[in-house]
Amino acid sequence: MNTLSISEILSATVVEIRENVRLVALYIGIAVLVEVGYSFVEREVGSSSMFGLGFGLFFGEDLLSGGLLGVAIAISYFVVIVLLSYWLCAGMVRRAVAPDFDKIAPFIGIYILSSIGIGFGFLLLIVPGIILSIRWLIVLPLLLGANIPAMDTFGESFMETRTSAWSIFAVALIIFVVAIALIYSSELFGLTLGGPLAIPATLLTALVETVLGVVFLAFSVGVFRLLTGDTKGLTEVFE
Repeated sequence: MNTLSISEILSATVVEIRENVRLVALYIGIAVLVEVGYSFVEREVGSSSMFGLGFGLFFGEDLLSGGLLGVAIAISYFVVIVLLSYWLCAGMVRRAVAPDFDKIAPFIGIYILSSIGIGFGFLLLIVPGIILSIRWLIVLPLLLGANIPAMDTFGESFMETRTSAWSIFAVALIIFVVAIALIYSSELFGLTLGGPLAIPATLLTALVETVLGVVFLAFSVGVFRLLTGDTKGLTEVFE
């Protein structure tokens, strides 16, 4: 089992973005519009949910028109985000702008289960969440790029990342620190664009968050290729 270095993982991440630049550009354009559209719709509906998913509308004065509308918007948003995530992940794994949606059902299941598992892990003193996010990093690329049953991807990912966990954690930490810095900077810059609720500021925030999401997915797919031996197209970027 290979032990990956930090430079190998960073190189693979950059290569995934470079080799899928058309897909990435299309995804960013669509995802930013979705995020901005959802932000404005949510404001119009008047949601005050702490999770930003519209559930707070259940506690408004008009339960039927407000609460159900908020939930409908939240569900629609979730479905669109999952479909976009599938498109980007499958496109990166298969190096295709228009990949087949043949595994969309198991993808949704694994996407939800992994999110719930990692979320509960973070609730349990944070450390379990960090461990699961590292060891389950490649569950979705495995589902789309390896011929194994959907539920086996959790165990397979846990096993494949065992010897490279610290390198993966280091790269994840780098991405996290850069993400925090960029998000904080975009919020400060947004104040000069008319405040956080102004259209330019909303666009900037959505763009930054979408690009960071692309980088993290490229990181996941890059690690998948390195660990499974699917290194087609990978070259050293960082020496």
